[in-house]
Amino acid sequence: MNTRYAILLVITLATGTLLAVPPACEDRDRDGYLSTLGCGGEVDCNDDDRYAFPGAPEICDGVDNNCNGQLDDHPTCPILCTNPEVIPPLRNVSQQLVRSRGATVAWARNAWVVGFDSYSAALGAGCNDLWLTKLARDGTTIIPPTRIVAASASDFTQPQDISLAWTGSSIAAAWVQAVGSDCGGSSNSDVKFRRFDSLLQPVSATVSFVGCPPSNYVANHHLAWGRSSYALGWGESNVPMRFTMISRDDQVLDSCGTPVTDDVNANDLEIRWNGDQFGAAWTEGPPDVNYTTIFGELYFRRVGEDGSLLDPEPTRVTYNPARTERSTLVWADGEWGSAWSDTRTNSFNLYEIFMTRMYPSGTAVTPPGDVRVSCCNSGSEGSPRHTNRLLWTGGEYGVVYDDLSLPPYKTQGDILFQRVDRQGVLIGPPLLVSNDTQKHASVPDAAWNGREFGIVWGDYRASDPAIQVYFARVGCGCTDADADGFSSCTGRDCVDSNPLVNPLRPEVCTSGFDDNCDGKLDCQDTVLCATGPGAAPAEVQSVRFDADKVTLRWNPAANATSYDVLTEDLTYLLQDTNFSAATCAAWRHPTTSLTVNSTPPRGRALMYLVRGKADTCRLGTWGTALRDTARLTCP
Repeated sequence: MNTRYAILLVITLATGTLLAVPPACEDRDRDGYLSTLGCGGEVDCNDDDRYAFPGAPEICDGVDNNCNGQLDDHPTCPILCTNPEVIPPLRNVSQQLVRSRGATVAWARNAWVVGFDSYSAALGAGCNDLWLTKLARDGTTIIPPTRIVAASASDFTQPQDISLAWTGSSIAAAWVQAVGSDCGGSSNSDVKFRRFDSLLQPVSATVSFVGCPPSNYVANHHLAWGRSSYALGWGESNVPMRFTMISRDDQVLDSCGTPVTDDVNANDLEIRWNGDQFGAAWTEGPPDVNYTTIFGELYFRRVGEDGSLLDPEPTRVTYNPARTERSTLVWADGEWGSAWSDTRTNSFNLYEIFMTRMYPSGTAVTPPGDVRVSCCNSGSEGSPRHTNRLLWTGGEYGVVYDDLSLPPYKTQGDILFQRVDRQGVLIGPPLLVSNDTQKHASVPDAAWNGREFGIVWGDYRASDPAIQVYFARVGCGCTDADADGFSSCTGRDCVDSNPLVNPLRPEVCTSGFDDNCDGKLDCQDTVLCATGPGAAPAEVQSVRFDADKVTLRWNPAANATSYDVLTEDLTYLLQDTNFSAATCAAWRHPTTSLTVNSTPPRGRALMYLVRGKADTCRLGTWGTALRDTARLTCP
């Protein structure tokens, strides 16, 4: 029997903030495993997710369910995104809210959660409201856009730049809250944090980070969930980038935060959890560079679960003097991966997307070293690739990035997806995701759900009054085996082995297939295969076997022109009472006799039920109205 106890140390500072040590030896998700080392037994890798614990089954959901450090490592999990395709339709998830942008997405076990900001309907341009919406796996709306923070007329606060962290049972959000004298913009801002339940309703108070000492600009933040607490990083004006830990009960380890770097010119901090510790990546100018040249490099540092720095100094990852920005980070089952935008290949400061693999310590894996993901800006007329999101599937990397055109069309662009294998080698050409002839797409974010990618971005299209947030899925393992022009992903081909079955085919009411892939088989499609005129057939009488014991025979039924024959083990029928285990012995049989060669096991019996049919789709009777109504075909 495990002894469970909790210790909570709270110290009130002069500023009124709290230092807190999270409770120890807990089993918050009640899966039988504790969240802290030294409490006995195996440690739960996520104490807020009852589907993740040592020995749990892998369920192909983008989560390390069994706590072995490997993502979706069951043989049935599709960890390689072969033949990727965009699954239509693209969906406007901001639903016409004016000037929606800053989108981010998280996979929350069985749904996508999307956050974004948009202009305040009450205060107008420049003042934002913050929104969350929840989407089903296919992108349809489960919870419409829900405003979680509103702009305030008293101080013209404008929340924006949201980041999300799914814990396994709830969603947490961090955002920038700018404060100004009007809606025209301001350099004053704080970082805010709040937790929400699966219905997107708040379950905690809002926690504020105003800088330490209080700064006029606190932003450039990122939020990550670990085993039992959050890590929140942010930047401040002329102060090194910082991070702190937040418990599940909103206790802040250090409201001032711990500097992750000594450089006051660092940017783009991103924090991720690897199962044992956090990793932090960011860009900054190296110490030997004149900052007026705006050079930058990628840096990395490890952070313990308790908020301690595990490395005495940051690790410099890249060594190529160029503009380095927009770094993203992911844990890839034994190594870190980071991607960023870089001008090293172009003298006109046009960006390309690069990535690198890193050992757990943060040192770059060489070879291959820095990998060029996008290509090719070779002159002054290229298109800079700037914002990116690097993801890991359990078997390979996926990189989503925007491709922006040059001025004066800075709002134009496309969203692209690129596969990269475990060794850092590009797989195939980039896939166009946004598919917009107006090319106004930019600033994407993405998440992996164990089977496909969900991608969001800001876009302006002729059908919308302003910039909107769009959502698309990139499916994996897409095939067109029957070469009918419809794949298992983009064309919704429901039978990829039959070229006569696809969404453009007519429904043939006697084929036995769902010919047009609308989910309705033959007579189930009551519009395209409507019932003809005339009386319904009478009930079939005198179903019997001839003396040869193989010829099943019945009397002709009034109005019947054909017959369906159902068979089932009588034992199962008596148990289920609803024909659920029945099979079809004959379908639209033209005569009143049928040769049956099935012999039941000793001590068992087979049941046969015959239904008369008048035309292709007229219901006869199997002796139960429920059966006839529920099943228009056999069985």
